[in-house]
Amino acid sequence: MAKKKRVLFFSGGEIDKDDQMHQWTVAKWSQLFTAIQRNASEDNNVTHRGREYIATPHTSRSGEPYFRVTVARYKADWPDVETKDHAAPLSVKKYA
Repeated sequence: MAKKKRVLFFSGGEIDKDDQMHQWTVAKWSQLFTAIQRNASEDNNVTHRGREYIATPHTSRSGEPYFRVTVARYKADWPDVETKDHAAPLSVKKYA
C-alpha cells in the first residue's frame, strides 16, 4: 500500500483599511511564488507569535511551483537531543 501524505491547500486574502477581506487572484499567488523564488532564503522567514516560519520554494515533477512552510523545532520539543541552549532552534524542521 502506498504511503499517504497529508497535503494542505490554502486560499490567500488581504484585509484592507476598512477591514474588508479580498481573496487573492491567481496573479497575486504568482507574484508571491516569484518573490519566494527570487529572494535569498533568509528573506523568506516570517516570525509569528514567537515562532519563525521558513518558506522554501520547490518545483513539482509536473513543473508546478510550490513552497513548503516549516518551523524550527526547539530543544524543549526534543529532550533527547544533546544541546546546551534550550531556546536555540535546531536544524530539525517540521511542516507548519
